[in-house]
Amino acid sequence: MTFKERPGMTHEWRVREATPGEIAGWDDLVLTNRDGGLWTQTLAYARYKQWDGLGIRYLVFEGPYPVYSLVLEHRSPLGVQWNLLQGPGCEPEDIPGVTAAIKRDGPVIAGRLIAVLIQPFITDTEDHRAILAGAGYVPELPRMLNTYTVLVDMDKSEDELFSSFHKRLRNHIRSATKNGYVVEQVTEPTEETYEAMWGLMQTVAGGKGSDRYREYEAYRQYWSEFHRSGQALWWFGYDGEEGPQAISFMISFGKYLVAKDGGSRPDRAIRGGHHMMRWRAMQWAKENTGASVYDAFGATPESEIDNEEHPLHAITQTKKRFGPLVDHVTAQLLVLDERRYRLFMRAWLPIEWRVRRRPGGIW
Repeated sequence: MTFKERPGMTHEWRVREATPGEIAGWDDLVLTNRDGGLWTQTLAYARYKQWDGLGIRYLVFEGPYPVYSLVLEHRSPLGVQWNLLQGPGCEPEDIPGVTAAIKRDGPVIAGRLIAVLIQPFITDTEDHRAILAGAGYVPELPRMLNTYTVLVDMDKSEDELFSSFHKRLRNHIRSATKNGYVVEQVTEPTEETYEAMWGLMQTVAGGKGSDRYREYEAYRQYWSEFHRSGQALWWFGYDGEEGPQAISFMISFGKYLVAKDGGSRPDRAIRGGHHMMRWRAMQWAKENTGASVYDAFGATPESEIDNEEHPLHAITQTKKRFGPLVDHVTAQLLVLDERRYRLFMRAWLPIEWRVRRRPGGIW
């Protein structure tokens, strides 16, 4: 049943599951959300999470405007938990109304719903934190690396965009271009493409890799699903030495160009190639996609920009030369059944953790 506004009524939100027809055209519907549509709401991301063993629901929130939200669902003997990853994609002021719909209609859809996690892609301000707290949410640790990130406004001329970069960054790009650094786009990635990327990803932290990384097969599946949807962009950078010096995997969806994964050899024959590769990607995206925002995907919070002990300190010093740091609100937890949720965390979660480890907990 579709929600219809009646004369004189206040806006009331309802939530239902999407129809088969809506799911078939899901990505186009997600692009109509007030947040502009996010890659974590796409069919490609849903397929990846299904491969990873999570349940998926496609929800439609109906109110003064529709919102299309992909929901990750975790089931246990103690109940169901939902994760609206970077959702719901409504206006911040409508989060309380959407939350009321979840409380009322969620158990009808899912059964015993004990907790809901959201992480809307909205800036971290006092007003937004007050809205979330008023709706009953409690702040959690971030679930997404780009909770704190660098966002570059690409909705300007190419000359204006280049001029907006820090002077040192512009000089590095010019130097790489002058010295023959070559950037190539790979439109049909192969197993060798994925293996090369995986190898370069292991060069971070002095070759020790990162504890944020999952196993190769998970990345392979992830990259494959976005390629299947036509939303994957691969960039290889060469400095004249054997093999690629740098590789970048990006996602182009809606207004965002997201620099999701990357790696590079620490020994480089040409300085600035990594920056040049990102600049080439922005140039290409401006010409060939509807992207107007480049998301560097991950940085320190603004409050820790000078903390040299932060694991993202060094890379943030480079990324901020492209554009401003932006802090988004952290993950927010709404507990609907305190007793069962507490039992889950204390008794059931340790069992799951021993059976199957996940860098992001149950998600």
